[in-house]
Amino acid sequence: MVISDDDRVINPEGLRYDHEFVRHKTLDAVGDLAMMGMRFAGCFRSYRGGHALNAKAVRALFETAGACVIVSPRGALPFRLRQEDVVAAGPVS
Repeated sequence: MVISDDDRVINPEGLRYDHEFVRHKTLDAVGDLAMMGMRFAGCFRSYRGGHALNAKAVRALFETAGACVIVSPRGALPFRLRQEDVVAAGPVS
């Protein structure tokens, strides 16, 4: 466990890894995107995000017309996937 205040790590042993906070936030985002129930193919950017903000972004992705398209993986992507749907984020033409 890492304990910090606004500008420094408080626990005596410090951080375990370089960029530990970034790693943690990245894993959180990957997990939150996985909760969509389908694979995500796109770009996800977050600034000081967390679980609540990630969930809000996913909700907005599905609720905003033209923000994403759900595609079948057969022939849609240049690599093999299991037979699950894929969310492709980005402008839909």
